Parts: sequence; structure tokens; C-alpha cells
Amino acid sequence: MRDLPEGWRRVKLKDCGTWWSGGTPATGETRFWGGDIPWISAASLKDFRINDSDRRVTHAGSMAGTKVVEPGTVLFIVRGMSLKKEFRVGVTQRSVAFGQDCKALLPHASIDGTFLAHALKARERDILAMVDEAGHGTGRLPTDMIERLEIVLPVNPAEQWRIVEILDAVDVRLARTCDVLLGLERVLEGLMADLANPQPARVPKDWRVGPLGEFIQLQRGFDITVAEQREGDVPVVSSSGITSYHDTAIVAGPGVVTGRKGKLGQVFYLEESFWPHDTSLWVKNFGGNDPKFIALLLSMLRLERWDAATSVPTLNRNSVHPVTVAIPDPIEQRRIVEVVEAMKSRIMAERRELSRLRALRSGLMDDLLTGRVRV
Repeated sequence: MRDLPEGWRRVKLKDCGTWWSGGTPATGETRFWGGDIPWISAASLKDFRINDSDRRVTHAGSMAGTKVVEPGTVLFIVRGMSLKKEFRVGVTQRSVAFGQDCKALLPHASIDGTFLAHALKARERDILAMVDEAGHGTGRLPTDMIERLEIVLPVNPAEQWRIVEILDAVDVRLARTCDVLLGLERVLEGLMADLANPQPARVPKDWRVGPLGEFIQLQRGFDITVAEQREGDVPVVSSSGITSYHDTAIVAGPGVVTGRKGKLGQVFYLEESFWPHDTSLWVKNFGGNDPKFIALLLSMLRLERWDAATSVPTLNRNSVHPVTVAIPDPIEQRRIVEVVEAMKSRIMAERRELSRLRALRSGLMDDLLTGRVRV
């Protein structure tokens, strides 16, 4: 066991505060429900900072089989399906009631509740190893086992608070990045939905509306076995993308390919000349439309919906050509592609930032909650 830094101590969870069990007021009693006191259950305990719940009890309900805890109390789930994969723990930001699937730990005055909740979350792997099964796939965290869990913490509450402040600052950045990412994804999803499902009232007057086959022509690919392929740098594109290379191209780029047999729905844009495999469909005639826009449009149509329902997923071009689409002029097509590519680039950047912040938070928790790094 690693030596503790000066000013830190090791303590069992059962000695960190007062333990309370929750309960559920009679659900048939309307006077117990619909009040202003959040009632936290295994289903609603999802946020680290516990503020609200989809169910609330009245003052009468809070006195009828449940418990009410004050801000700064640590709540965690001891029974529920979620325990099979994650340990949910949080700290109350207001007075709340809670159900029997949760435990409450009211920390002693020398222990900050938020620090304690962080310390528990940092031990998630160890805690999940204690979980057994109560029946029907429901996870159960035995109280006697979690009580014996040892955590380490600074003796001085001021150091606990400083650690919490650092972790909170990272959490704020994480939340903001998540919000930005979610907003971008929703905007992109809305734009894609408009392209894939044109509504007459929303289609600009200068856009052309008609069957897909009036604007482009899909063609079945060409069979070529691995034995027939010779060493080269020409991509052979199947239903799942580039699977090999050959020395001869059969279609000049730029081109667009999608799955015909096997894996359906993915769409591939290629700048270079290529060989579309027999398991694919490729755009033989773009009809003067921008290839990147066509690739974007086809990807939004979710072509797998037209699976011929055989033993092997199969897409017939004759099922896709009649699908109604809305097409702007080529200049606007390129503008749409630029906007979408810029949004996708921003989304990828935000995802990278999210991954970086999560890694930073994980590292900070490991360093700060063990005393390896002092603040």
C-alpha cells in the first residue's frame, strides 16, 4: 500500500459520516406526490450535482416512508440496472428526498461532500467489482462491502476545497464543450434532414424537385477477384469502402460509391480514379451536379431503407431512382458542401477537445485525489 503524503489520512467509508437509507411514499396516495421536493431514484440519479428529478414529493410525502437530506449530502445507487456498467454518485445541491435504491452519506464536518463524491467516483472500478446480481439482471451493491471501502483524503478541509475547485473548473469546460458539440450536431442533423426529406412548403422555389433518377444515374460495379488484382495504387471500392488496390482504374474520378450487396448505407467520395466492385453501386452520370453534394445527399437518404430483404442485404438501384429529392443549382450545391464540411470539421475539433478534457480530468483525479500532486 502506497505511503500517504503528509497531512493525508486513510479512512473507511463507513466512518466518513452518517448513513441513511431512503424509501418510496405510497404511489397511490396523490397527496404524497406532485410537490416541490425532488425525489431521487436509481433512474433519476444521472448528474454529479443533484438538483432535480422527474418526480417530486410533497411535505406530507417526505414524512411518509422516505428521507430528506440537505445540500452537501453524497447520494449513490446501491441497486439498479445501471450498476452493471457504471457507478452513479452525486452530491446534493438542495434538499431532496430519495428512494430505497440509493444510499445517502451525510459527511462529517471535516469532510467536504463534493470531495467525497469525487473520491468515490474515482474508485468506480473497485466499487463495480463489489456488485452482485439481485435478479432479473439488476445490480446490487452490498452495503457491508461499500462501507469497508477505504479512501484517502487531506486532513485539512481547505485542501479538499482547493481540489474540488480545480475539478469543478474542468467540469465547467467539459459541460460547455458538450453543449457546443450537441448544438452543432443538432444543426447539422436538421440540415441533413431537410435534404433527405424535402417538404414542399420548405423547398426554395429555385430548387428542382423530382425523382433521384432524373438527376443522377447509379450503376452496378464490376466484378474482380483478389486473384485478378495486380499490384497498384488504384482503389477497389466495395460496399464497405476501399478494400484493396489494383493497377487499373475503370472509372475516372471524382466519383461516388455506395453499397449494393452486403453492407448498405455508407457512401464514399473519391477524388482519384477507381474500380467500383461488384458489391457496390457507383454514380455513372452526375447530370451536371456537384459530386460532393451528391455524396452528401446519398448519405442522408439512408439507402439501407431500400434493402430488398433477401438473406444478404441488397440494394437495387431501381428502388432508389424513384425517391423524391430536392436539388439546388450547382453553385448552391457547392456552398452547402462547404457549410457542411466546415460544420463537420468543427464537430471533429470539439470531439477532440472533449476527449482531451476527459483525459485531463482523469489524470487530475488520479493525481489530486491520491495526494500525488498537492494544491
